[in-house]
Amino acid sequence: MRKTKLIRLLLALALLALAGCNRNAATAPAENTPSAPSAPAPESTLPAPAGEEEANVGPSAPASAPAENEAGSAPAADRAAYDEALSAYKYVIGHNEELEQFLSETAESGKVLTPSRFALLDLDGDALPEVVIELSDVYPYYYQVLRYEDGAVYEYMLFLRQFTDLKEDGTFSWSSSAAENGFGRLRFDGGEVTIEHIAHISGGLDGEEFVVTYYIGGEPVTEEEYDAFATRQLEKPDAPWLDFTQENIDAVFSR
Repeated sequence: MRKTKLIRLLLALALLALAGCNRNAATAPAENTPSAPSAPAPESTLPAPAGEEEANVGPSAPASAPAENEAGSAPAADRAAYDEALSAYKYVIGHNEELEQFLSETAESGKVLTPSRFALLDLDGDALPEVVIELSDVYPYYYQVLRYEDGAVYEYMLFLRQFTDLKEDGTFSWSSSAAENGFGRLRFDGGEVTIEHIAHISGGLDGEEFVVTYYIGGEPVTEEEYDAFATRQLEKPDAPWLDFTQENIDAVFSR
């Protein structure tokens, strides 16, 4: 996995002091600090790579806020953390030096990529959302993941075969070869990220015979059981992708 860069956000610059219902947006950075312009979204729907289903690029609703309690309001601590995360993400998206450097390096190698769409969703099941930014030319190639924790935003870069067909619940497909592929969920540990295999297949030679073994949750299962799991996985709702435009960024992160 690519080592990540930790951006320590000074909350005095990035976050507005939470007041009232704790739904204020981030403050502007210090005066005379220019905002980075957002990359333009593609004008047309991205076609799918050969052998894959066409990407769904239509706008859809962003991830919901924390669930309300019986009194009809979200717990204050949960709401505060959620809104702090949104404010931090908006700041980093506007000052995304890690991404700009990555795009510059790929352009020098002959591959010109731009942010095409993004999604706000909970990737690891901790009730706080992450941001996924898809980087494309005609096809998607990489994904930048932003994760907020304790006043800091961590950045991770994943390539397409590690992280494709992202679902609303944060699960996705991965593949290292025709005989090594499956479905996973991201697990974060500070600046490191790993892929938890929730189900996968693994193939190899057993003597002169090529044998494929099927796993769900790390336990061997039959091919029929695995196929049933895969069908359910692929039928899950897709991630709530939105075109990477300033209008959509403001709508999602300025609450």
